[in-house]
Amino acid sequence: MNKKSLALVILIFGIIFVIIYEFNKHNDFPESNELSQIKSKESGINKNLIINNKETKIDNNDKKYEDNIKDMIDLYNKKNPNIINSKHRYNETEFKNYLKYNSHDRVPAVGNWSFSYGVIAVDKKNNKASQSDILWEDNNFYYYDTHSINDAGSYKNYNPDYSLVAIDPHTATVGVVNGYMIIQLNHQLQDVKHFESQYHIKFFSSYPEKNIIVVRANAKSNILQSVNDLKSNPNIKSVNLEVINYFPKAE
Repeated sequence: MNKKSLALVILIFGIIFVIIYEFNKHNDFPESNELSQIKSKESGINKNLIINNKETKIDNNDKKYEDNIKDMIDLYNKKNPNIINSKHRYNETEFKNYLKYNSHDRVPAVGNWSFSYGVIAVDKKNNKASQSDILWEDNNFYYYDTHSINDAGSYKNYNPDYSLVAIDPHTATVGVVNGYMIIQLNHQLQDVKHFESQYHIKFFSSYPEKNIIVVRANAKSNILQSVNDLKSNPNIKSVNLEVINYFPKAE
């Protein structure tokens, strides 16, 4: 190939390269404009979503909205009295089944009561425990697992700051025990102080005409042991722990 032919071939390839480059360059513009429009639309959509989310958040924080939600929850709870809100671990049926499952020692009382081990009751008027650990509640008490309260005690190590929990498994009735014992005597006591010291109890009241006294278990005492010891006293006809399962409604 002579020099003229080589130069001609190079020129032809150069022209072809320039044509291809210019063609691709011009074809990029419509695509870029199209992409720009799409991106613009997406940006607008995202802005709308953000604005809508902000508006929704503001609406959700509106007092009227909160009041409406509260009214709906209150209405639901009224229609479903056995359904407890999420702060409780159990609903009523589940809680009573839990008490039955954990009831072992019989309460020495009138009726068919058994202590529910590991559960205590706290008067709502005096509750200082965390409400996040409530097993269940009724009109008067919050019920807790003893592990969620320091020094909650039990019927074997009584703490008078809390109420022990009992259940009648036949009627599924829940009761509380506050350490009070009703004692029927043969004869009136001669030495109350000695009697208190001997049985780890505190004298509370007496009904001399019926030879009945009411005493309460001391802190850290074993209630069942005290009852058994009292029953062995020849001057005592009967001993019954008081189980409360009825509370009059406040006027």
